[in-house]
Amino acid sequence: MNNKFLAELSLLFVAFIWGSTFVVVQNAIDLLPPLLFNAIRFFLAGVIIFIVYLFKNKGKVKFQLSTLFPGMILGCCLFIGYALQTIGLLYTTPSKAGFITGLSVVMVPIISYICFKNKPKRSAIFGSSLAAIGLYLLAVKGASPFSVGEIYVLICTFGFAFHIIFTDIFARRISVLTLTTIQIFTVAFLCTLSSLVNAKIKVDHFSAIR
Repeated sequence: MNNKFLAELSLLFVAFIWGSTFVVVQNAIDLLPPLLFNAIRFFLAGVIIFIVYLFKNKGKVKFQLSTLFPGMILGCCLFIGYALQTIGLLYTTPSKAGFITGLSVVMVPIISYICFKNKPKRSAIFGSSLAAIGLYLLAVKGASPFSVGEIYVLICTFGFAFHIIFTDIFARRISVLTLTTIQIFTVAFLCTLSSLVNAKIKVDHFSAIR
């Protein structure tokens, strides 16, 4: 019971930190392009988590193909979530982005049932519905219709929802620290690649109009 309480308290703390990042990120992307910003933040996070990984494993790297693939899948889901969410913050407010991203909580039991036939408990359905109503009342009272920013963020919720579902599956048989290390570097790589491609497209477009 103590472990369960500690886990739930940790999730509550994570939710607090997660909510506060929307304002910080929106200010940051005024200075850097969204994909480049994500590439930097995830690369730095990857370096820190890799140091922790090496410390815990006494300097030994134990990545295997059986762990690389699940970690890369999680990284791809996380990339979709963060890339589209950050781009969406260029065109919408942090409160709207937070509300829409929070819908991933509601989508998890629905997607899990459709894709994996995991029938949600009544408590999960009730909790998800209550969360959706609460988020709506808190964040979008009197909100205007969807803009392109909200559409980006809405699509990102699928990435986060699948990330939660796959984490539940993979974390049962693979070290959480190993999964975290691989997925963080996967996001950093995909953001770097996407940033370079985006920059190349802009350069080509600029050259064409000249």
